[in-house]
Amino acid sequence: MGGRGVNQHLCDMGLTPSTKVKVLKSNPMGPMLIEARYARIALGKGITMKIMVRSEDRI
Repeated sequence: MGGRGVNQHLCDMGLTPSTKVKVLKSNPMGPMLIEARYARIALGKGITMKIMVRSEDRI
């Protein structure tokens, strides 16, 4: 969903379409900590607002 720069940045971190992620910590006023591909990644609110996810329960 985000612009070209955001998409490339996420891909550089290993967050490609269909990558499974687990939210470890969500803070409405700060970064979100996720786990993806055995790595922990902190994402700022600006980036997390541009990511679309689907719950595993709905797959």
